[in-house]
Amino acid sequence: LTNTSSRIAGYEFTTLTCIPGVFKYKHAEIQILDLPGIIEGAAVGIGRGKQVIASARTADLIILFMDASRAEQQRMMLEHELEMMGIRLNQEEPDVRIIRHTCGGIHFTSTHSLEHFDKKLAIEILNDQKIRNAEVQIREKEITLERFIDAVAGNIRYIPALYICNKVDTVGKTKFEELAKRKNFVLISCHRNWNMDGVREAIYNALKPIRVYTKRPQRQPNL
Repeated sequence: LTNTSSRIAGYEFTTLTCIPGVFKYKHAEIQILDLPGIIEGAAVGIGRGKQVIASARTADLIILFMDASRAEQQRMMLEHELEMMGIRLNQEEPDVRIIRHTCGGIHFTSTHSLEHFDKKLAIEILNDQKIRNAEVQIREKEITLERFIDAVAGNIRYIPALYICNKVDTVGKTKFEELAKRKNFVLISCHRNWNMDGVREAIYNALKPIRVYTKRPQRQPNL
């Protein structure tokens, strides 16, 4: 994809350090950081996992590179490790605002019914974070306690993600069609150079770039 070469081999985890690269697409320069692979337990420090995931927290887009034959297993493991480090993939930030006060206790206001929301447990969560006087504004419909905890923590990163499945030339037709139907999945074969342009297009669209055009003063724009 880029103007930089990474070491490749017939076994896993050939990338040992961060390798930056840049590719141009539709007049935009897009930088990609090839990070070492994440293994189970990375979030607790196994295999320098904390350093790798910490680098991912600053990204505008996370690309999970997986083996098509083990895509579901690898997706679940990778998402779990990222969630343990405070990264939520393809999720919107909870629409919750907490306004601290000096007295008065905790009060909830919402634009939707909080019938199924456990306010008592929510207050305990706030107290654990040393928030005892505040107005909690909830605008999200049917918010879960998990997302409420994320909102209270305030250090969660919400990042779009793409799931790139390599080696699709080695799986059967049924598996191929199953993966192709999944949202945010891109199917490729590096060995056969299949769908490289599709990857570039998917990355470009996922970043949602904004084009800014300039014009000379007192002149009509040249479109």
